[in-house]
Amino acid sequence: MRMDDAGSDYFLKAQDYLEDWPGNIASTPAKQDGDVATLSITLGTTPESQHRLSVQMRHETDGWKIQRVQRLCADNAETQDDPCVAQPD
Repeated sequence: MRMDDAGSDYFLKAQDYLEDWPGNIASTPAKQDGDVATLSITLGTTPESQHRLSVQMRHETDGWKIQRVQRLCADNAETQDDPCVAQPD
């Protein structure tokens, strides 16, 4: 996992990550609409360690670029400090 100069992960908005995340990353197939694709990523294997994300990418001339990463709400309610997005269809 890559951390920024402040010691936090830009996409996860977290300073730490759980031990089982690096070896346990799963994704759904991307749903593409023109030059935009969205997929869901799950980090971790246990209910306590799982962190679910919605990733939106845009195709540019030199390849796919991450445009937005948001936490998937699932059972965890959205808060002002931790916004989330509903599970995509």
